[in-house]
Amino acid sequence: MNKAFIKIISFVSVISALMCLVGLGWVLKDQWTEAKTISPPKQATEAPEMTTNHQLQIAALGDSLTRGTGDPEGKGYVGYLIDGLEKKANKKFLLTNSAIKGQTSKQLLSQIKQTEIQRQIKQADFILLTIGGNDLFQGIVKSSMKTK
Repeated sequence: MNKAFIKIISFVSVISALMCLVGLGWVLKDQWTEAKTISPPKQATEAPEMTTNHQLQIAALGDSLTRGTGDPEGKGYVGYLIDGLEKKANKKFLLTNSAIKGQTSKQLLSQIKQTEIQRQIKQADFILLTIGGNDLFQGIVKSSMKTK
């Protein structure tokens, strides 16, 4: 083979390997910082009074999209939605975000059976739910494994 061709292939291989390592590092950094930055869900201490000053409660359930994974501020769509609603409605919202990174639909069904989650849902004025991405991803992984 031509020496120049071998050098080009080697260079491209090294660059590709470095890009893979950077991507892996990025994912691992996100995994490690995620566990440190997520605060436990805020819990309502008592049932709200139904008045005009009632603090609206939002229960968020689902996967990493609902959790806010990948967002530099860790808010995700839920946090930005609440920020916008608070500005427009001139009211405060109490968020209970019980979403779990990597959760599937089957795992969400198990989570919903928990007493605390049921209480959060019953007290919520609004429920935000995003689920299914991990189900699709697992289906793709299983399909690709069958073809090998």
